Amino acid sequence: MPEEPYASDRELALLPFGVLMATFGIERLLAARARWSRATALALLAVVPLHFLFFEVHYFGDYHRRSAFWFEWNHLGGLEEVIAREAGTQRRVFLSNGDDAMMEVYWRLVLARHHRETLLEKTAYFDARQVGIDDLPRGALILINRNDTAPTPFVASGQLRQLVAIPEPGDLPYYFVLER
Repeated sequence: MPEEPYASDRELALLPFGVLMATFGIERLLAARARWSRATALALLAVVPLHFLFFEVHYFGDYHRRSAFWFEWNHLGGLEEVIAREAGTQRRVFLSNGDDAMMEVYWRLVLARHHRETLLEKTAYFDARQVGIDDLPRGALILINRNDTAPTPFVASGQLRQLVAIPEPGDLPYYFVLER
């Protein structure tokens, strides 16, 4: 598999052809006169439900917890927490996007889901790895991730207050909502 983002999305178009080839192969094995070929075809067909059972147990079991990292953390949980805490006040919203190119896209999605597009006017994007306390107005809601180490001394000194750590299904919290 190529080391390219979203390559599997393009490869899914090949799936129907794989199914057609497998169906043709089973059909040929069942139609063959040799006894071993029919036995092989029947054995392969019998294994299909077992294989699906393995997939189902895996998928509905521990899969979501272990795969959360690959889905780029709990953006939606963090952003929905910001919306809940803003709740119609006139607070500014600061979203760290220093190493997160998708933050603005997720923010627009969450705002549309909650019919709060007017919050875009009060939103500022910044790189929290390089933030100074003077860059953030009083009362602001701030969403950072655990790689944003520059605000840590401000939280320790009480200049910023951590409101909530956004839980992750299989890892330590990645996003944090702060308040100045």
